[in-house]
Amino acid sequence: MVLEHLYQGMSSPKWQVKQGSATLLALLCKQHTKDVGHCLPDVVKHLIECLADTKPEVRNTALQVFKDVCNDTIANPDVKPIMGFIITAYTDPVGKTTEALDKLMMTTFVSTVDAPTLGLLCPMLRRGMMERKAEFKQKAALVIGNLCKLVVDPRDAMQFIPILKPVLERGVDEIIYDDIRETCETALATLKQVMGAAAEKEEISVSFKQMQERSIEDSSEHQSESYPARW
Repeated sequence: MVLEHLYQGMSSPKWQVKQGSATLLALLCKQHTKDVGHCLPDVVKHLIECLADTKPEVRNTALQVFKDVCNDTIANPDVKPIMGFIITAYTDPVGKTTEALDKLMMTTFVSTVDAPTLGLLCPMLRRGMMERKAEFKQKAALVIGNLCKLVVDPRDAMQFIPILKPVLERGVDEIIYDDIRETCETALATLKQVMGAAAEKEEISVSFKQMQERSIEDSSEHQSESYPARW
């Protein structure tokens, strides 16, 4: 709820409101880091809009907030060293996305990937898959596949499936180069494995919750039978 109000403020026609809302976002992240981390795709989207504002005060504040939020929410040691390149790619998507993708491709991912890490990277990877040049698509698809292999809790990836699955499917359908199309197919297959694992975990979680609820109900009924109401 608080984030929604801040998003509205960051879209205000008044630049002072935009700047103030972005500043409050950074403060909120300090206090509720985990919650903001799980909302990074939306946070990134609204910060990008502020980065393109005509007022330098808004742009400068948004850039600093972007850095602060990423530093607070991203714990992945593989991503932290190249986070500056990733943020720069969001500030200059036309000129810097390729460099950020190259840095990601040269990174050996060994640490587990969580929701905040995916939240930071997925919008940029989607952009890479939407580029006209097939080589950009290949780089993005390779990174997507590598990241998906390191997702420990598949449920962390579920909110990013709608971002990545359609662009990978489009790559499989439209790319004419066999090697690049195969890269997209491999990444898509890995993503689908994550989807299946997430669905299975969610089903187990729901079943366990239902068992707990039945156990509580049975316990309550047993207590009622053991201690009948007094007349």
